[in-house]
Amino acid sequence: MSFPNPPHIERRRAANPNKLDPKGWVLKLIFSRVGPGIKAAVSALLGWLVTWLASFGILLDADMQMHIASALTGLIWLALDQIINRYAGDHAAAIQSALGVEADRWIGPRTVAAAQAKRPTEILP
Repeated sequence: MSFPNPPHIERRRAANPNKLDPKGWVLKLIFSRVGPGIKAAVSALLGWLVTWLASFGILLDADMQMHIASALTGLIWLALDQIINRYAGDHAAAIQSALGVEADRWIGPRTVAAAQAKRPTEILP
């Protein structure tokens, strides 16, 4: 089932139909078959960083390498989490608009009650 995009996204797409939706593209990329490849690329990037630092005479022991890897991995997952939550909020707002409830970007008891009160033919065109 596909939900309509919020009006501001539809206006943006209508103005420039050839432009990619970056949030949707990133989500499709992460949750596709290339997801493990992305993880491998991050690991390779971390390996390159350690090698690059070593070329300047900055030798990192194993504990420091683990701290750097943990910090960079945390930052990457934080960015991905923000992308995913923002994208989910857009769809939650679209659902709430279709149901006629306040679009607060969170599916809670009011939204669920409004969805249960309506038949699918009343919501979808």
